[in-house]
Amino acid sequence: MNEENLKKVKLTVDQLEMNLRQKNIKKISDVKWATLEMNGQMGYMLKEEAQPVTKAEFQQLMSNVQQILNELQTNSIPYGQNQQTNSIRNQMQTNNQDDLFSEVKQQGHKNTPPEHLQ
Repeated sequence: MNEENLKKVKLTVDQLEMNLRQKNIKKISDVKWATLEMNGQMGYMLKEEAQPVTKAEFQQLMSNVQQILNELQTNSIPYGQNQQTNSIRNQMQTNNQDDLFSEVKQQGHKNTPPEHLQ
């Protein structure tokens, strides 16, 4: 986040976060870059790992999962006893603490923004 640019356009951290929430962006760290357009709207690009999945990508993933499950059944490895399976399950259950929507629910910031941007 470039604080000098925020000051130049007279935008507070709360306003920036509000704009991102309106675009359904949960974390500032998911944003690769953002610009303030001439009409006052915010343009942005998400980092590759934060971009939404396409239907084709999802179908490919489901196909891969089904193939892995079939292999596990064929090899008689009990579900849940495979270390890699447990690792994947733990990653999926990880709770993210940097969610901008949680700031609204908590009515405050996890990390206090610089005073000149409040």
